[in-house]
Parts: sequence; structure tokens; C-alpha cells
Amino acid sequence: MNETINKVLIALGIPLGIMLLSLLIPDSRIIVGVLALLVSFVYLIGGILLLVIESKQLGQVLLISGGILFLVGSSICAIMFSNLH
Repeated sequence: MNETINKVLIALGIPLGIMLLSLLIPDSRIIVGVLALLVSFVYLIGGILLLVIESKQLGQVLLISGGILFLVGSSICAIMFSNLH
């Protein structure tokens, strides 16, 4: 596989694994979605900073990982908020 894809999978494995394990706890689902959004913003800011500093591959990895985490976090929040009635 491509080296960038391997690094993306490694960067996504830890946060997504922790989120999936913590989603098993019924009361923490909204908190997990919000934390996923916060982690995605940290990844995006870190990726932009690394692109500026000239570490292009790691910056791309963090930007891609941040985008995927943002999609996961926003969908978790949307699903949990739609069930609050």
C-alpha cells in the first residue's frame, strides 16, 4: 500500500478505536461525538501547520485523518441529537 495511506490508517486507528469502545457506554454517546469533533479540529490545525512548516506528507496525513474524523464525529452527534425527543 501507499505510505501515506498506511500513515492515515495508523492516525485514524487510535481515535476511532477509542470512540468505538466508548460508544458501548449508553450515556457517553453525545460526549464521544463532541470529542471526535474536537480531535478532528486539532488534526486539521496540526495538518495545516505541518504543511506550512514543509512536512508535506505528515500534514496531508493529518488533514485527511481530520476530515474523516470530522465526518464520523458529526454523524455521531447528528444521530444522537435526532434521538433526543
